[in-house]
Amino acid sequence: MGELVQFPGVGDLVRQRPSKPLVIENTHQDGAHWVLLSGELDFSNARSIPDHLLALAHYGDVVVDVSGVTFIDADGLAVLVEGRRLVEWEGGRFEVRGAKGLMARLLGVAGSD
Repeated sequence: MGELVQFPGVGDLVRQRPSKPLVIENTHQDGAHWVLLSGELDFSNARSIPDHLLALAHYGDVVVDVSGVTFIDADGLAVLVEGRRLVEWEGGRFEVRGAKGLMARLLGVAGSD
């Protein structure tokens, strides 16, 4: 009989990768509220984003700059799509800027580019 091979769980894989915390900065320019994201946008921090965007949507248009995001997972992409829905529901305009490569392609497919 062969040996029992154990594969690491997802949590183990996540812990092996050094994490860069998500940094959220706000600014106001060109008549819109800008949210500048840098670091990693993933399952561990993504849930804070929709409430943040909704709070800004009460005051007008929102632009999210993701050019500083070094990693994004499905949860991160989902909150950007949800953010668009929330901002537009409040009557504002929502835009994502700075997405490149696969992130830009996925946001385009999801309708949040």
